Amino acid sequence: MLLAYILVMSYAGDHIWDTAFTGTAIAGISAWLIAWLGRSQHRRFALCNPIALYVGKISYGIYLYHLLIGSYLFTTDLGKQSPWIFATVSAAVTVAIASVSWYLIERSLLNAMPRTKV
Repeated sequence: MLLAYILVMSYAGDHIWDTAFTGTAIAGISAWLIAWLGRSQHRRFALCNPIALYVGKISYGIYLYHLLIGSYLFTTDLGKQSPWIFATVSAAVTVAIASVSWYLIERSLLNAMPRTKV
């Protein structure tokens, strides 16, 4: 996965499939990293720090909006920039919109739902 990621990110193409393939490689690397971090008590802190917990809280919004935002930004002049710049801006905009969505929509809906004991 890491080799595929490096090869795709260093390719200077204008195809949206390059971006999709890069996303797949990042997802594979992330899944491996989460599994590796969870195996040790000392490394487990990486999954329980405030940043990781916040990303977990807004993760549904990230899931909902990332493809729309990435597709839109790809059609702008940003899509012609370096893949690193595109990925950074796309991720920042996605996190910002997912955060707004959490505070304005999702939190209110979760608070309105009745609590059940499991």
